[in-house]
Amino acid sequence: MFPTNRHYGLQRLDDDLLRVLLTRRFDRPERVMVVILDLSNPDDEWRANPHSPETVLWSDRDYGGGDLPLETSGDGAAYEPMRALRDSAVVEGNGRTYPYYAVAGEQGMAGAEIYERR
Repeated sequence: MFPTNRHYGLQRLDDDLLRVLLTRRFDRPERVMVVILDLSNPDDEWRANPHSPETVLWSDRDYGGGDLPLETSGDGAAYEPMRALRDSAVVEGNGRTYPYYAVAGEQGMAGAEIYERR
């Protein structure tokens, strides 16, 4: 469904909806995006547009590599700092949702909180 993905963070929103946080290799810069999948159809009919998930986290802060040059991410580990957020995961607790992700390529970790639009 997402041929250039690196890692997924998954969150079941209800019986029919799945939030997928993902990062994609070869993006410029690599960033955390979200797509919502409708699970009401049989699994062989699940569809998402891999070219237009919504960007939710971008490396614009120094700790995330925001002070580094813009470059296209590649395959494999990031041994040197780069302007990229990678490897998203989702943690839920106390009715709140927290995505965690690697920053500056893979030089550290950061987290945020998802607030639902109302």
